[in-house]
Amino acid sequence: MLEMLENIKETFLETLHDLSLSIAYLRGRCLLPYETKLIANRCKISESEVYHVLETAKKEKWTLKK
Repeated sequence: MLEMLENIKETFLETLHDLSLSIAYLRGRCLLPYETKLIANRCKISESEVYHVLETAKKEKWTLKK
């Protein structure tokens, strides 16, 4: 049970970090190559797809609906 909680905690922290990087990019900060690689590996997509999705989000002004 403890191991399962640790895995959930680790996944949550990784997701939070990826979200933080994505928000920073949308606010004009450049991603470093290793940051792009981290997101790509965790999402199981290519690094170019990471940029494509982020650029699409920026152009379409994606927002969180309340």
